[in-house]
Amino acid sequence: MPATALGIDFVASSYARAMMLGWSDGGYGELRATADDRRAVRRLLHTAEAEGRLDAAEYDRRLRAVDDAGTRARLAALTSDLPTRRGERDWDNRARIRSDDRELAVRILAEAAAHERLSSAEYEQRVATLPAVVRYSQLKRLLDGLPGWPDAPDDLLADTADRDAARTALHEAVRDHRLDPVEVPVLDAEIGQARRRSDLARLVASLDDRVGDRRRDEAARDLDAAYQAGQLDAHEQAERAAKLRHAVSGPQLTALLRDLTGADRRPADSDRAATIRALGTALDRGRLTLPEYEDRLAAAAAAITTSALRDLLADLADPPKRRRRGPLDVVFDHTVGNSALLQQSDRWWRRPFPKPAWKLAVGAALIALAGLTVRFPIAIVGWVVGGGFALLIYIWALALLVGRRAGTTIDRRAEWLRRRVQDELRALPGVSGASISYGGSNWREKPDSSVLTVRLELDSPDQPPRQELIDAVARVLWLSRIYPLGSVGLILGSADDRHTIEMNRAGRRRLRETYGPRPYGPLPSWHTDSTD
Repeated sequence: MPATALGIDFVASSYARAMMLGWSDGGYGELRATADDRRAVRRLLHTAEAEGRLDAAEYDRRLRAVDDAGTRARLAALTSDLPTRRGERDWDNRARIRSDDRELAVRILAEAAAHERLSSAEYEQRVATLPAVVRYSQLKRLLDGLPGWPDAPDDLLADTADRDAARTALHEAVRDHRLDPVEVPVLDAEIGQARRRSDLARLVASLDDRVGDRRRDEAARDLDAAYQAGQLDAHEQAERAAKLRHAVSGPQLTALLRDLTGADRRPADSDRAATIRALGTALDRGRLTLPEYEDRLAAAAAAITTSALRDLLADLADPPKRRRRGPLDVVFDHTVGNSALLQQSDRWWRRPFPKPAWKLAVGAALIALAGLTVRFPIAIVGWVVGGGFALLIYIWALALLVGRRAGTTIDRRAEWLRRRVQDELRALPGVSGASISYGGSNWREKPDSSVLTVRLELDSPDQPPRQELIDAVARVLWLSRIYPLGSVGLILGSADDRHTIEMNRAGRRRLRETYGPRPYGPLPSWHTDSTD
């Protein structure tokens, strides 16, 4: 029953935890008590008596003890089980009970007896015990298993409604042929003897787990569908159907169907046909020789799981297409920032920003500009799309704004990229230190030319060989996400030992053939775990 139906009015536990008990001696309990100290204690006792925490006899006893208390510690002991403020409603285990809460306990016990949570004997016993209860710790034990008081347990004593619901589930199990009628009297007696809701919940759960006609019919349809799909042959289907008729629990039913669903299920005819088509395509494209094709065909026919079929095609998938940089990507890298440091958003509405939106704005501005400078028919397209000089300026401003916001994001990751590349350079054999500057200035400024300067400190002037070290630096830079990457000035040790790594067309082709294509596209999330 809801707490409001019992007239319960208590505050949240977060407030209740703020209760303070007893007048404090301030840590000077050995000092003699003053008249002000006694007046403060009397006020607390008077408040407790008004709230019903102290009966008349206990109140008089403590008042007399106030006059006899010589030290502050003895005064504090007289109020150690009383709250310091009026109106405290927390059921603190150490505190004495208010008269309102004692009346609430009487109503809770009466409601429990009315709803058969308590037998008549239990009710009379608890009611008889209530007058002797003085602290909330005792009251909580008295009301254990009953609803309607602060911090009441979740596992309540079962009432009439709980038992009626369990009996309804019992009769439904009989109607669904999950339960033999001869078992009903025994289970009905268990319901009547169940003390708590958790006991009834376990009994109902055991009924729900039993297999009835409806679940058997569904399982039989699943077995028929598996037979039609080729997952089971006639003998297997008949064998499982026989076991299904004797299945009485959910686990037994699940065991009959477990290998027919999921990612690693028994393969159907359609799965084998798709695998055979993929193998035929691989044979036609020269990825498989004829003996290999025949071996895999035999393996596909013998496969008993879909994972075995996937393994036959694992090395035949097309490699992912590499993301290529277009002209606008190059312009973005030179004017806005390194687009290889932009991360792909997980949310679809953020993916157009910033780079696709910047490209769209620049493209619209170029179309509008072409419309203003070239005659029919481009003029019409330009004026319609661009809207004249005013809208042209607006679109260009939008492109700059989008680019600026993108540049802010890029700048946050640029320092991380610089440190990452420097760490890779320091890991080269014979290198003790490495530093990078971009455009002859610092890393964050946008350079006028794509000039990268790399300075390496060497352990020894003779080691390692110069050309090997130069090639290693070129490899690290080529496989990094530094864009644009033009000519690289390399300083080894002293300022006199200078080299240049050319990034012209021939140099790029040589690096591409040696180390593969450069990384590009959206920045993977694991690259930025330590940067944002």
